Amino acid sequence: MLPVFELRAAIPLGIMSRDVGLGYGWVLPGYGLPWQLVFVVAVAANFAVGILVYEALHLFLGRFLCFKPLAFLYAEAAARAERKSHAFIEKFGWLGLALFIAVPFPGTGVWTGALAAYLVNLSWQRFALASALGVLLAGVLVTLASLGLFAGGLG
Repeated sequence: MLPVFELRAAIPLGIMSRDVGLGYGWVLPGYGLPWQLVFVVAVAANFAVGILVYEALHLFLGRFLCFKPLAFLYAEAAARAERKSHAFIEKFGWLGLALFIAVPFPGTGVWTGALAAYLVNLSWQRFALASALGVLLAGVLVTLASLGLFAGGLG
């Protein structure tokens, strides 16, 4: 699961049975898998990635910030994460972080949520709860959209 795409791309590609052309000769395959399987695997993997990112930030970030290019990238990512998540977390606390993770827009999701949790020093338990709730909500929204239920389709 790559940042930006996360389950927002994994679920539609897993469910769809046709290929998706990206232009310039690039094609992503649709796998045509059962939506229930895709949902469970994507949500579980996305949650696991969030926990790993959160733990990695706590364990390794200090060691990598001595390298200028990495320090610059971290400063940019931290500023962006803080700017995007601040209103959610300020108003609703860990529940706001769950909503931030759940919103299927670019720059939100569990990767940015883990960084935001790190920046506000959110405990592991609260981050795990926010991440689980946010990823589950995002998974439901993306699955319903992929099945066409928001457009009145039957999937």
